[in-house]
Amino acid sequence: MNKLTEALFNDQLPTELAASQQLNRQLLDLVAQLEQRVAELEDNAGSGSSSRNSSKPPSQDSPEQRAKREKKPKRPRKKGAQPGHKGHQRVRVDLSATDEKIHYYPDTQCACGALCDLSQEPYQRHQVFDLPEVRSKITEHCLYDAICPRCQMR
Repeated sequence: MNKLTEALFNDQLPTELAASQQLNRQLLDLVAQLEQRVAELEDNAGSGSSSRNSSKPPSQDSPEQRAKREKKPKRPRKKGAQPGHKGHQRVRVDLSATDEKIHYYPDTQCACGALCDLSQEPYQRHQVFDLPEVRSKITEHCLYDAICPRCQMR
């Protein structure tokens, strides 16, 4: 190196060193801020995440988080058909079309020992439709051949 280049290099060296040191301090401050932010986020991520504020399923909620969950309000009506609802039932077949009629009578003596009056009409009736057993139809097909006596063709 010649003397002029060496002099210029020596003059610029302290300013570049000072600039590098300042940049290094700024980067160290930024790293410290980011480390603090990461620590805060890690603290928040573990304690506050539930199925309501993350993609976790409800089965992974803690018992405290489950207790905080809003309960569904009770419905004023019970499940199922409501009183006064018109039922959907199969139309009853005429008695002449039934194949069999079975009567079920209760005991004529009560548990207290008195004789019970038997009603003339059934208090409840229902019809059961049994499907006939499906049986397959088996057909055997027999093929015969004939031979011509003159040309022997089949």
